[in-house]
Amino acid sequence: SRGFAVERPFYFDGHGLRTFLADLEAMDRTLSGVARLQVPHEDDFIQLRASSMGAIIASGSIHEHSDLSQVLQFSFSTDQTCLKPLARQVRPILELHAA
Repeated sequence: SRGFAVERPFYFDGHGLRTFLADLEAMDRTLSGVARLQVPHEDDFIQLRASSMGAIIASGSIHEHSDLSQVLQFSFSTDQTCLKPLARQVRPILELHAA
């Protein structure tokens, strides 16, 4: 991605993660739709969108609110083979959050 990076916490809640996982699994089955992870009333988000011919567009926006606010927006393309492994990695996080 030509050298852009951000390292900071990304917060989400159980409901948002459950919805993200359900949308991710539906996208894996149908190769259509959007899965977005975002806390209500927050600016930060990560999104996966299915496009034509199996392409998955990953995008997001990370905000640092301070005296000199900063925003990192990103997007890149991958293919549908990332969906099932990602869902497998998200499920244990959701189970931990529910415990």
